[in-house]
Amino acid sequence: MTRLLFIQVVIIKALDLIGKAMHPNHLGAPYILKQRDELISTLLTFLLPDKEEKHARPHPQVTPLGLNAIATFMYVSTSSPPPIKH
Repeated sequence: MTRLLFIQVVIIKALDLIGKAMHPNHLGAPYILKQRDELISTLLTFLLPDKEEKHARPHPQVTPLGLNAIATFMYVSTSSPPPIKH
């Protein structure tokens, strides 16, 4: 495993653990994580090729880890839910 690949895997796993810690099922209540979109953008940088490297692909080990981490963040809210109207 190259150093760059190792760093990417560690960052993705760390972000996935953050998402799991903020998951509503884990906390027992919804949690608002304002930085969720920024964290997802960080994960996408590992999955999407640079504009200069059009034919570059992420390492096969990075793709499933990154997609799982993004899926975890989909359950974390970025804003409070709208008020219920009676």
